[in-house]
Amino acid sequence: MQDEEHHVGQARSSYIKAVRVASTGDFDEAARLLAAGRAEYTAGHEIHAALLTEMAGGGDIVVDLLLAHAEDQLMGADQLLPVADAFIEVHKRLLSLERELRGGPADPTV
Repeated sequence: MQDEEHHVGQARSSYIKAVRVASTGDFDEAARLLAAGRAEYTAGHEIHAALLTEMAGGGDIVVDLLLAHAEDQLMGADQLLPVADAFIEVHKRLLSLERELRGGPADPTV
């Protein structure tokens, strides 16, 4: 369970960092952080799925506060990714509009 929580925590951190980095205009780094976060989330999800499979097969898995916390962290990370994606898109549009207002070319692919 601690491995699951570690991976999911890393995913959440990567998503948040990606939004912060996007606010500076470094969209390549933001994309890298999102990809790293997705990989961490997948690793955590695989651990969680294995626990559920073991439990469904009659394995002796103790459902305690740590497992409940890990489940909560997994769901939170799952919900944070689309929010992070949306904020990054907002930063792209905002920076493009700022450039346009300053008289520079607006680049919709920023």
